[in-house]
Amino acid sequence: MIRSRLSFVAEACAGELSGNDVTFAGVVTDSRQDVAGRLFIPLSGPSFDGHDYCQTAMEQGAAAFLWQRDRELPPALAGQPHVCVNDALVALQKLAAAYRRGHRAKVVAVTGSNGKTSTKDLVAAVLATRYKTYKTPGNLNSHIGLPLCILDWEPDVEVAVLEMGMRGRGQIAELCSIARPDIGAITIIGEAHLELLGTRAAIAAAKWELIASLPMGGLAVLPDDEPLLAPLAVPSGVGVKTFGQTPKADLQMVSYQPLGQGSEIVVAGLGEPVRLPTPGVHQGRNALIALLIAAHMEIDLMTAAHALAHAELTGQRMSVQECGLVTVIDDSYNASPVSMQAGLQVLKDIDCDKRVAVLGDMLELGENAVSMHEQIGDALAEYGVTALVAVGDLATAYARRAQASGVSVIASVATAHDAVLPLLRYLAAQEGQRLALLCKGSNRMGLGTVAKAVQEAYADDASV
Repeated sequence: MIRSRLSFVAEACAGELSGNDVTFAGVVTDSRQDVAGRLFIPLSGPSFDGHDYCQTAMEQGAAAFLWQRDRELPPALAGQPHVCVNDALVALQKLAAAYRRGHRAKVVAVTGSNGKTSTKDLVAAVLATRYKTYKTPGNLNSHIGLPLCILDWEPDVEVAVLEMGMRGRGQIAELCSIARPDIGAITIIGEAHLELLGTRAAIAAAKWELIASLPMGGLAVLPDDEPLLAPLAVPSGVGVKTFGQTPKADLQMVSYQPLGQGSEIVVAGLGEPVRLPTPGVHQGRNALIALLIAAHMEIDLMTAAHALAHAELTGQRMSVQECGLVTVIDDSYNASPVSMQAGLQVLKDIDCDKRVAVLGDMLELGENAVSMHEQIGDALAEYGVTALVAVGDLATAYARRAQASGVSVIASVATAHDAVLPLLRYLAAQEGQRLALLCKGSNRMGLGTVAKAVQEAYADDASV
């Protein structure tokens, strides 16, 4: 983590130092966390003001704090070490940018409509075979989360793998101005954020801000099958490598085979199949990104391939747990039409007697949201879904269309909490049958609680 003096903060943030020029180790934005010896940065939102907790942070051992000039400084804090700034959030970003400029780490940035977090995990796993590697914890990929990640790097980190999210144009460019990536990867262009950006072409342009930021000698890793990216200009001196399932890709996935809780892919040019700790053709494509980046970073591809088999993936992303006769697939972190189809394909690939889907609303899809939910509902029978629990207002379209095609609708409910009891009753009634259960929806739907409830109900039979 960053270790510096308060004068460095003042210079980086164009702030004014008051009190002693103390040293600090790390930054923190929440006074409920360990603040001892750290710089407290008081962020504010619609319903809270971090400045209200500066005194608490100092009493708990914080080394110093930031303070916005538009607020009156309480007398009790006036003599304590602090830096006055115009905006605490901007100061956080400027501090991260300054720390990044002075750090030797190579930065790999991953963006895309789906698969950012899993790809970040896979890339970090292969790079860690040779380099001291840092990766974004969880999905801290925002204008707040990414600066906090950078400030968390230890001085000896050699490669940092960062996830970059966005909700509109210009946001990835802003993150790139802070992180200064050397390698950029786009996983896929999907329908997420249609509500804000309007078209897939606009989404592609927003994601391309990552590629446009790459320096001379950098590398862009791109899908070979996305025509919306083809006309966009790669900066001069930036190399391009493509991945996909056709021979035109620089790295091609020739075949995919599900293997229970994991999967296996055959990659053109590799001497043996590549094992992955999670199922899904889309995860095979994510693995190709990791292999291309490994090759660019001078890591032997077979060494990288072996590392993929043991990669630790962030929770609620295609997590498969076998609980006796019930196989629970928790892919509840987020959802779009593309990722929903991918999740349903994983469900279809499982050898079982009945397939149950607990599906929640797919949010931020714009004016065509209802029809997109209807299309998923129409397809459920084709994916072998036997029974459905629909969660949310938009999810009623799943239920309506699925029932018309012969899928049994266990319940159509408003919240994840409401889904648990009817689902458990249904599962209990299928005694002796092998069941596969998929929980998937946008993060705000909270379907991870449903997966957890089933796992706890069958905990005595669980194996991972």
